[in-house]
Amino acid sequence: MSKESTPAVDESVTLKKDIKSLNMDVPEDVYDKIDKQLELEKSQEKISPSVLSKELFSVAPELKGKMTLSIILSCIGEIFCFASYFFGAYAASWLLRFHDGEDVVFSNIIKYGGIALGGLVLHLLLTGISGATSHRVAFSILSRLRIRLFDKLKEIPLGYMVENPIGKIKVVIQYRVGDLEDWVAHLMPELPGRVLHPLLATVVLFVLD
Repeated sequence: MSKESTPAVDESVTLKKDIKSLNMDVPEDVYDKIDKQLELEKSQEKISPSVLSKELFSVAPELKGKMTLSIILSCIGEIFCFASYFFGAYAASWLLRFHDGEDVVFSNIIKYGGIALGGLVLHLLLTGISGATSHRVAFSILSRLRIRLFDKLKEIPLGYMVENPIGKIKVVIQYRVGDLEDWVAHLMPELPGRVLHPLLATVVLFVLD
């Protein structure tokens, strides 16, 4: 009876094939390390976005208000961005009517084109403020996380420091914590706005047709 393959095994086999295709003299212990690392990654518990956000803001609870403001500004900016498309298309429809020989009041084209341009400017302004706010929140959270990790180093047993090289600890404090910047500075404020955009398009489609 054949053993059922798992995603970790399949990924390991694919990675080994890719390495062997390079025709490089790779020691067998490197392949063993690949297997162990993949198994370790698969066994680690997955953290939901809500839990991650809750844990991050437990470090700096007073920054929740600023992040909420960043999300609101991002959503309002997306509304103005959508409005610029809508009024821009409306101005273009007047140009098409003029091309077809109909009498067109050019003040309507200027009016709707100006509204579209104003919406785009407001979108850039609001999303810029939102991004600046979220980045400040992200940098504050990351700095506090690193300070907590440094404080934790004072309490851990000396044996841990002996068994784990300083490079491994540096990777955790500098790079793994730094990886959280994308979540706080970009995904948290931008994701609601990205979801709002297609919802607005769907509402407009049902209203117009």
